[in-house]
Amino acid sequence: MRTKKVVNVRLSEELVDDIASLSRRYGLTKSEIVRQALVMYLHLLKTANSFVVTLGPRITPSNLAITRRDDCMFIKFPNRMILTIGYTSSGGIGPKQMDKVKTDSFTLGKMMARVALMDVLSTGSWPIAIIATLSVEMSPTGFNITRGIKSEMRKIDLDPQILCVNTEENISVEQTGLGITVVGLGLEGDLRVGTTQIGDVIIAVGEPHVGEEVIEAERYHRIADLRDVIQFLQTKRVHEIIPVDTMGILHKARFLAHSIGRQIRFYENIEFDLKKSAGPATSILISVDRDGINGVIKELKKPYALIGEIV
Repeated sequence: MRTKKVVNVRLSEELVDDIASLSRRYGLTKSEIVRQALVMYLHLLKTANSFVVTLGPRITPSNLAITRRDDCMFIKFPNRMILTIGYTSSGGIGPKQMDKVKTDSFTLGKMMARVALMDVLSTGSWPIAIIATLSVEMSPTGFNITRGIKSEMRKIDLDPQILCVNTEENISVEQTGLGITVVGLGLEGDLRVGTTQIGDVIIAVGEPHVGEEVIEAERYHRIADLRDVIQFLQTKRVHEIIPVDTMGILHKARFLAHSIGRQIRFYENIEFDLKKSAGPATSILISVDRDGINGVIKELKKPYALIGEIV
């Protein structure tokens, strides 16, 4: 990577002291501390499309607003910034002797990261930190799970430095367990939660699959992925996005309607199984402005089904 030297950066004495303290704590040069801070902040500016407002007054529990949607928690700060926390976990799935469902570590890490990242991205927030707590040893299981997580991060150009991994090195384990938490940041006005509107058409993108079906379906591009979520976030006619989990399309479609105090009128002869588990978010629902439905469908590259409309 080619670099250019930046000169004449003026910092307060307090900032200089903070940088020196971080340098000593983490064993990094002061220049590297400043570089990483700038990279993260500039990346945030690009995705938020506006300058990040400073927190201002002292933050206390009384001036924070906390809400939830499925496996996401939203913490609203007084300056309109939203901290979004998405989380998922897995147990008994993996390559170890006592795992009930056998799969390789790389695939496990990839799919679990996809679930948590989808949860956060679909709200309109951008991931700024990923924490993987692995109840396995680092070598070889944890290493390959981490490879899988990073493979998903690369699909949306996330900096690998935002990933933190912790493993179990004290006790030998015979069954795989892991948890993944994704922390995202966004602005209140950009959040796409409860933004479905009356008259919207609900479309399921990606087929619902679970277990061993997922690998085959992904090979033939029949399930939703992170790039699909990014595409819909950039489409104005798409009002809201929500991943489908083990509860199935039927549950999530009703959830979208009930979240704005409405009902959904389901269409007849829907091609997808509405009650089938979508496992690791192999299907996502989007609520689309009726006037823009043809344009959205034209851009779809995955199997889809029209589910119903909000009434």
